[in-house]
Amino acid sequence: MTRRLNGNITRVQIPPGSHRLQARSADGNSASFPLVVEDGTQSADVALFPLRAIAGRIVQTDADPAGRSISLEHMQVKLEPGGVLAESEPDGTFAFPATPVTPYARLHIVADSLPDGLTLGDDAPVDATPLILTVTTKINIHRKAF
Repeated sequence: MTRRLNGNITRVQIPPGSHRLQARSADGNSASFPLVVEDGTQSADVALFPLRAIAGRIVQTDADPAGRSISLEHMQVKLEPGGVLAESEPDGTFAFPATPVTPYARLHIVADSLPDGLTLGDDAPVDATPLILTVTTKINIHRKAF
């Protein structure tokens, strides 16, 4: 069933029978938790996730021992659950457009999008203040003795 939903809770009319309901945004992302409705119920209240625009920054937490300047541009940040992606700017900032966000949503940098020389830091909850994702320098130092 397709229906435009407004507000935080919406009432949905359903035919008699057992149903599993879940609201989804136009791009297919979850917009509510699944709801199971048993026989005999003709309507159900669906609690919707709030729409949120999310913005944050990727920072490098250490100085590169080789003195390289590694760009923070074009790294992909992923919102989970949902799988929505944002791409970082040269200064490491990123932004997601307004999308339904679960209360337990987290962000992480997609490992395949890291430039050579950087490793991933920890992921972060979307409600962290400030919203910072970190990367650190990865350099292989070999010592040879003669």
